[in-house]
Amino acid sequence: MVHVTRSTFLCLFLLCPTLNCTPMGFKNVAQGNEIEVAEGETVAKQNLFLKPLKNSMKSDWDALLQSTKTLEEDLKEELEGINLEKLTIPVNTIKREIEELKKCHNLVKIIFGEPGGSIQTDFEKPLHVWNDEPKDSLIKNQFEKSIWDIFDNLQIPTNEVIPESLHHIQLDCNKCAFQNLEYIERYKLLPGVHNEIQKQLRSTHGLEWFFESTRVAREGSKFHNIYSSSPYLEVQIKNHFQLTHHNNILQGLSKKEQDWIIFKCLLRRIDSEMQEAILEEEFIPDSDEDDIVTRLVLFGRKLKEFLLEDSKTGRPKDSSDFFLDVKDDLLKMRRILVNPEYTFFDDGFICGIDLLIYHFLHFLQSRLGLDPIYANIFSEDEERYKEELRRKYCLLGLAFNIEIWKAMLLDYTYYLSVSIFKVKPTEVKKSEEIQKLFYWNNLRDCFIAYKKERIKQLDEDRNWKDILESNSFYKMLVDKLDLDASKLGNLYEDIKFTTDPNRFGLFI
Repeated sequence: MVHVTRSTFLCLFLLCPTLNCTPMGFKNVAQGNEIEVAEGETVAKQNLFLKPLKNSMKSDWDALLQSTKTLEEDLKEELEGINLEKLTIPVNTIKREIEELKKCHNLVKIIFGEPGGSIQTDFEKPLHVWNDEPKDSLIKNQFEKSIWDIFDNLQIPTNEVIPESLHHIQLDCNKCAFQNLEYIERYKLLPGVHNEIQKQLRSTHGLEWFFESTRVAREGSKFHNIYSSSPYLEVQIKNHFQLTHHNNILQGLSKKEQDWIIFKCLLRRIDSEMQEAILEEEFIPDSDEDDIVTRLVLFGRKLKEFLLEDSKTGRPKDSSDFFLDVKDDLLKMRRILVNPEYTFFDDGFICGIDLLIYHFLHFLQSRLGLDPIYANIFSEDEERYKEELRRKYCLLGLAFNIEIWKAMLLDYTYYLSVSIFKVKPTEVKKSEEIQKLFYWNNLRDCFIAYKKERIKQLDEDRNWKDILESNSFYKMLVDKLDLDASKLGNLYEDIKFTTDPNRFGLFI
């Protein structure tokens, strides 16, 4: 049988390595604007899902049934030849979720009729069913119970006991459950249940579950590759193909709750020792106050305490007061960012503790409103220094933007290549092409923004090239980005070739 090998994919895309760093999002700090096409496409994609159309109920219902059917078939296929003795709990959890989904679908048909029929042109019909028409209360209770059972099964932790070979099945099971719950809410089939679920999600337990449920990358699993990553930025939660439904949950949280989730995701960029030192206030291995690791851990603790302030005291602390409290930390961090020392490239990936400074500054900017260049607390800095920091901060942001969209594109390309010979409905194939094009367009727009900014910076200061190249890291950074930009056309052709089932020469 013709199949995709992981080594073939890696060999192909190692020819065009990417930067392993955190993106800035859609913001272009230097120009104070947004990459309009990328942002517009993201918003359009979300709105298309959130706004029900009268002709969409039947297609949404069909997609719901197809997803559950595919999940059941995939689970059966993966379990062939596996010793189930040690997998009883996780496998039974997935099987139970499938049965609950099917039960819920049957109850929808019993109560409302086949979706796309009588209620297709009347979105208020579900309310009339419960309010005006006599219905067996037992059936209604069963329907409500099936929804809660689906939600409860979602929250059963299985990551620690489920083997790598079933990790993708667990992710698909979660997506089916989310898809079902969102369908119930979208068409108001059980008014009030969505608000109750939201309350549970916003509890301490619910927030921790949500964070853990975003761990989509797992080494050794079927679709894992060098570009796989659990989200460490909000843009990934919104746009990662394995987290289709998580953004809707995130947007339903309060600003403070969102900040906490995104902060915890950000800490995935550092090793587990530093994470524990920040979150659990464990002992710092090197307690020298001038050590970069120690300084960043101490700053991370201060930021953590600020984010948790209102939950502890009931009195939220103003962000401007927090910025004043950490002013000295920020001044030191900005100086390091201008001339980073602890950075290096490893097979095309950016590594180094200094870059965590950028991630912290970007979090303060995007979530708490700090201008990392021109805020009043930095008024004592010379204008020339601010200008150099602004340009370098902007370049880092553009580089991280390119990284995140390239990683999502190539991660998705690998996902498609592994499943290329799987029989899929036409609608699924169409949606996969749309998703792939969405990633590509955002990556292309990021490169366009980078090239424009590079030209702008060189035009503004004839000495800028020499200033930039005086630091080895920034010299290597722009050299690599320029090279990647020149090879963008080749990357596009490689992706087309990799995901084309008619070109069997690649898959040997």
